[in-house]
Amino acid sequence: GKITGVGRTADGNAFTLATILGADGKMPVFASFTPILGTLHGVPSLVPDIAPNSYINGTVTWNKVAASSPVRSLLYHEGFSPITMDVLGGRYLPVENGAVVRGLNNNADNARLEFSEGGLLTSELDTLVLSITNPAPLKTTQVIGLPTNNPNKLTFVLPAKPAGSFNGKVDILNSRKDLVRNLTYQGVMAKVSPTEWRAAGFVLVPQLPQPGQTIKTSTVLSGQVVLEPNP
Repeated sequence: GKITGVGRTADGNAFTLATILGADGKMPVFASFTPILGTLHGVPSLVPDIAPNSYINGTVTWNKVAASSPVRSLLYHEGFSPITMDVLGGRYLPVENGAVVRGLNNNADNARLEFSEGGLLTSELDTLVLSITNPAPLKTTQVIGLPTNNPNKLTFVLPAKPAGSFNGKVDILNSRKDLVRNLTYQGVMAKVSPTEWRAAGFVLVPQLPQPGQTIKTSTVLSGQVVLEPNP
């Protein structure tokens, strides 16, 4: 009945969990953060399905208080009120022979990364199409194909550990070289029901600098990145 885990909030802060699984499938969750004080808490539920599958749903609440001196953070220094977030997840099962991660079709240009929020404008960075294919029917090989025209210098990686994760880099272009923003994103993939996949994560976006700031000292906002099938 014991559960342990690790994760990250959308501002990049790592947290650990040590909790219990109740007879009704409920999992009390609580994590705190320092030096910028905040908490993540809730009681999501584990919903069993046909073995070995099970799914997680429910909500958790996340908040952050204003940073006290001398702590200085470029990410939400003033804090924010409690935000209620949906929890979706499931056990990550290894890719089957001949298949592609996230249940994608095995063909070129089958995936797209959508970037949003975090102060991003659609004209700056919206949807980027790529390929994730498996050329070997009897293996789990995953081959990444990036756009031929790739001015945003998109990279995409499926690391061996942790299984089911993805990460990469992408640039927001600007006519001024000193205002080009180099972003790093990361996310996870999970089957959240017997028929539905979700793959999403976060990207930290430095805002264009105000007077007296540079790209390295400007406010940073958290954006969303979603990996979806490309129609």
